[in-house]
Amino acid sequence: WNYLPIENVSQIEVMKGASSALFGSSALNGVIHFRTAYPTSKPKSTITMFSGFYDRPQRASLKWWPNGNPMFHGINFGHSRQIGQWDLVVGGHVFRDDGYRYLETEDRFRFNVNSRYRFKKVDGLTAGINFNMMRTQGGLFILWHSDSLAYTPLDSAIQNYKNYRYNIDPFIIYHGPKGHNHALRTRLFVTDNNNDTEQGSLAQFYYGEYQYQYRFENNLSVTAGVVGSYTHVVSDLYDDASSGTSIDSAAPRVGRNVSTYVQLDKKFFDRLFVTVGGRFEYYRLDTAVTEYTFRVGNTDTVKLPFRPVMRVGVNYQIAEATYIRTSYGQGYRFPCIAEKYIRTSAGGLEIYPNNALQPEYGQSAEIGIKQGIRIGKWKGYA
Repeated sequence: WNYLPIENVSQIEVMKGASSALFGSSALNGVIHFRTAYPTSKPKSTITMFSGFYDRPQRASLKWWPNGNPMFHGINFGHSRQIGQWDLVVGGHVFRDDGYRYLETEDRFRFNVNSRYRFKKVDGLTAGINFNMMRTQGGLFILWHSDSLAYTPLDSAIQNYKNYRYNIDPFIIYHGPKGHNHALRTRLFVTDNNNDTEQGSLAQFYYGEYQYQYRFENNLSVTAGVVGSYTHVVSDLYDDASSGTSIDSAAPRVGRNVSTYVQLDKKFFDRLFVTVGGRFEYYRLDTAVTEYTFRVGNTDTVKLPFRPVMRVGVNYQIAEATYIRTSYGQGYRFPCIAEKYIRTSAGGLEIYPNNALQPEYGQSAEIGIKQGIRIGKWKGYA
């Protein structure tokens, strides 16, 4: 969560209900859209500073600091402007935290750039590159000393870390004159975790998505696309601890994902809105491979190398201020690399791998009524 560039946020959208058709199989119960901003015609600069402290605990034994309370300080800054056909946003964040747990300090620096070029000769065509990076360093512990020293690490076993991460997002978007919209979005996301407990990791994530949208005159909208991703991780944690393997010589763990999707949105009679979508997912992480079996007839079965997931939603306006909504969706979640292969210890706590872990699936359904309320000049809804 600290990686999100809050100094450059335009709005945050929370989409309830299964959204796996458009946004991937893990979006079983909803999606949070964190939207960064682009500049308006007038340049804008902002600086926000903040500071605070941790109060002493109610239990005197938990207070580990002798004098003065632990403090935290931060500053956010941002600048946005248009330069000819270019849209440019630059932002940053600096933060220092003494921590309310002993030795758990944090120093954080974040920097981000949004850039977009609006082509003059091709109306509706834009392209750009977004960038975000963060460096954090500090201390971390898992096991506390005792119930009376809960903010103190066990045997002073603190992990000192210094982590780096960045993403580069090139994109091209074209809004055609007849309603045909095309978008190509790509990403390189790198995380480099370093510490003094031989629990580091280096991960590279490559992502690409092409999406097509078209709205017909009969209030039918079609959204379709194809997605591919590739994950490459090397870590001290993903090999047998007894082998003494270091991150420089450890074998990489590789995950691959390919999916395609389509969603139809249709409005009927100005009161009924229906959404139907489907997605086909293929994933491979060493021994974990997508496989779907369904029955044909009474005895025959067919195995597919991909997993289908679907989503259906209905929103109906019963009266002027009364709506009823229902949705059903399926999800298909892949195990992350750490879940399958991590092998380490923390202060005597042993953590074991689960090499046999396979993808899991689930279903989500809901029904709700939205009722508008008006009392005098007051308006609201339940």
